[in-house]
Amino acid sequence: MTRLAVCVDCAQRGANGYEPDSVDYATDHPERYAVAVADCGGYPLPTGDGEPSFSRHACPFCGSTLGGHRIECELVEAQQ
Repeated sequence: MTRLAVCVDCAQRGANGYEPDSVDYATDHPERYAVAVADCGGYPLPTGDGEPSFSRHACPFCGSTLGGHRIECELVEAQQ
């Protein structure tokens, strides 16, 4: 089990998913998230442990360099 504190976008995508055609992202997050899932073979699923914490460090999953909250997640194997 791998635990990561990921950006809010990754945590929301891992928990809820989204339809790329119906979401207007101002960044390239969908592309970076897809690459991270393929590279890791899994996706981040929020654990509900702890409170979000602010970070200026890059998201360890998608690599986003935007500062913001990080949510504790567990890496779950992607279904093929």
